[in-house]
Amino acid sequence: MTQNPKKQVIRAACAILDAFHFLVDVAAPVQLDMQQQQGQHHQPTAGTQSPAAATGTAAPGDAAAATAAEQERPVDNQSNGEADVAAEVDTATAAPAVNAIAQSNVDALAIAAAARDVLLRHVLPVLQSQLVVDDKEVARAPVALALVKLIKLLPPEVERVSLPRALTSIANLLRSRLQSSRDAARAVLIDMSLELGPEYLPTIINVLRAVLPDKGFTAHVLGFTAAALLEAHVAAGITPGQLDEAMELLLPTLEGDLFGQVSEAKEATAFASKYKEAKCCRAYEAYQHLAAAITFQPSNIDQLIQLVKAKLPAATSPTVRSKLEQLLAAAARGLGQNPSVTAEGLTQWLREQLDMCLRVEEAARAKAKAAVGAATAVDRGSSSKKQRADTATAVNCNAAAAADTNDTTAAAESAGGDGPAHMYLLCHFCLTVMNGALKRGVLSSRDPGTLAQINPLLALLVRCLYGRHLGSVQAALKALALLIGVQSLPGVPTAAASAGRALSKLLQKVPDAGHPLAQDCFKLLGAMLRDCPTYTPPT
Repeated sequence: MTQNPKKQVIRAACAILDAFHFLVDVAAPVQLDMQQQQGQHHQPTAGTQSPAAATGTAAPGDAAAATAAEQERPVDNQSNGEADVAAEVDTATAAPAVNAIAQSNVDALAIAAAARDVLLRHVLPVLQSQLVVDDKEVARAPVALALVKLIKLLPPEVERVSLPRALTSIANLLRSRLQSSRDAARAVLIDMSLELGPEYLPTIINVLRAVLPDKGFTAHVLGFTAAALLEAHVAAGITPGQLDEAMELLLPTLEGDLFGQVSEAKEATAFASKYKEAKCCRAYEAYQHLAAAITFQPSNIDQLIQLVKAKLPAATSPTVRSKLEQLLAAAARGLGQNPSVTAEGLTQWLREQLDMCLRVEEAARAKAKAAVGAATAVDRGSSSKKQRADTATAVNCNAAAAADTNDTTAAAESAGGDGPAHMYLLCHFCLTVMNGALKRGVLSSRDPGTLAQINPLLALLVRCLYGRHLGSVQAALKALALLIGVQSLPGVPTAAASAGRALSKLLQKVPDAGHPLAQDCFKLLGAMLRDCPTYTPPT
């Protein structure tokens, strides 16, 4: 096998490992089983001796009562005597059985020790030596699967040493310049990862980051391979929460694939044409898979969205802003597929995120309005140049003081990852997630508890109607149109009145009645007139 391995021999080895039934670490369980079985066989003997001991220690005053009881129940005494004889016979016949069980357990221990010795000394080294064809830079997929199955059978201390070694051997092939070698190695690595399970994905990502440098073409190979592994696990079927630990390791890889030198190299046609991994960016689909597979709880969602929050100050660049919008759209699609999303958790997260986004947006809107008012006051000031100069100086001083205060607030917000200039991106993301949940029925329950959690969202949606971003305003209009017909919500009359005033201002700004914003306004207005009897349109 070591000289010229054949596919038939390798497949036979894999079949043997699939049918492997020896326990290689059974010393403690077998000893415990022996003790339990011996205790069960000795238990009846002890039980038959306890009444006699109790009778021998009885008080003298109770002897007459005991004698009378024995005379009244002679049949019971006779049956007890027969039980004692039967117990002695059972004990005599059980002794050989206990010895036979003990001998069989000793034989099992010997077989387990021999099997473990053969696996560690012979099978494992041979499989490791035949994992890669050195002269062709090709990994043997059957050997890799057999090696993984074998490692899973061995004790944990062996797994901690052998598994990273096997993964490193395959990951080294991803550094090859040959596209065929990288594709074959990636396929083998995916098969190994699926055999190990999603809980081993952090180990594989750590090995990849250690082997593949974060520069040159290997940086593209790293991102491409991480996305392929994630996609394979999601396609194989996983439960929410199995990728929570892997998310912390995957997010920096996705960030490197989207921003910085790696993304710039992907945009260079000459470089991207040389490598398959550099021709496309799989970070968006990987981001969607993460959003669909993690446990929906505030800490996980905040960690997922932190990648976007950290880049909000740089969203003034159209390229960066477009990437952030695509990431948030992918996250919204992923959360729509996440089965761990509940009405209680979603409404709580929406209230916190929308309130935070709206507070930042309203502060920025007030700042812009104050700046416009100051400029208008300067233009309408006195005709005297001196008075204009004095007014301009006073306005500049006031503006500078206000700017210092706002800059301090903005710096504090930016330290937490909240870019106030482009906070509307997160607001639109929250509204998109909410609309998807309303359409799928996650928030359509008529349960009183669910309605009590949805009711505070009405006021937040009305505040969204005054936003400066068209997408956020339209998303808020659609959400209100879906919620306004729920008669059980106590906040509907108040929200309808406030929304009516906002609709009047919005309709005054649209160029014509055929504009998409005007159509959404008319739909909400019709829903309020139809489903809210207390609503009266403003005149």
